[in-house]
Amino acid sequence: MMEVMVKTAGKALASKSGRTAKEDDMLDMMTNGGERVRVENLHAVLAWYKGEDDEMIPAWKIYPSSQRRSTVYLKNVVKNPFIEVGDYTVYDDFVNDPRDFERNNVLYHYPECNHDRLRIGRFCSIACGAKFIFNAANHAMDSLSTYTFPLFFEEWDLPTDTASIAETWDSRGDIAVGNDVWIGYEAIILAGVTIGDGAIIGSRAVVTKDVPPYTIVGGLPAKPIRKRFDEETIARLGALRWWDWDREKIKRSIDAIRHGDIDALEKRTLKSFGKEMLFEI
Repeated sequence: MMEVMVKTAGKALASKSGRTAKEDDMLDMMTNGGERVRVENLHAVLAWYKGEDDEMIPAWKIYPSSQRRSTVYLKNVVKNPFIEVGDYTVYDDFVNDPRDFERNNVLYHYPECNHDRLRIGRFCSIACGAKFIFNAANHAMDSLSTYTFPLFFEEWDLPTDTASIAETWDSRGDIAVGNDVWIGYEAIILAGVTIGDGAIIGSRAVVTKDVPPYTIVGGLPAKPIRKRFDEETIARLGALRWWDWDREKIKRSIDAIRHGDIDALEKRTLKSFGKEMLFEI
């Protein structure tokens, strides 16, 4: 029955004129490897066909809970194109309006000069007051003075182009946060840092170096405290990438996720069998 539905969906999509970019991507996914579709993509295909493509939260939905206005879906409140946030990542702020995350929590961020980006994955939990400190906080250290002369170009008759202004600072690059990361109260993440999937950043930690997946760090500067799981479990979670599953599959798996039943999670993906099963469409 499922194969028939997928075949029907494929024909409907292929014959549609004026397809959107997302629909073109869906068609590519369905026909990848010839006239076949990978089993792990079936849910997305059928959701599209039934008009129930709810993999991502609606753009209008800001609050995960109707009873709580201190927590927001970050993806739907951030407007800066240099800040990328994945689905279902939340920020909670009991001091300021959480919708002002971009202004209050992403600091010294001048991408027009430094071209630096903040990337945050899916299903992250960011606590009140967490800060992301970008490159404009790093005064140039190879100068005889740390004074920001290039920034005050009008005062000192200096070049006005963005490349010259950017010489004010030492650039360390982007900030990248993986999926399912928990960032604690008033933690600080510095420019150039990458935080792996499943990591935990302790309250008021100052993260100056990369954090491996599923590692708990804390302190000033932040240092590893311990791994959340053994290496085998971390590798299995990295292969599963449950946060990339469609919404319905995640809903069916919440009990296993919450109770640490990784065997049950692996049963929900064919990747764990070491082969890819394909359905004809």
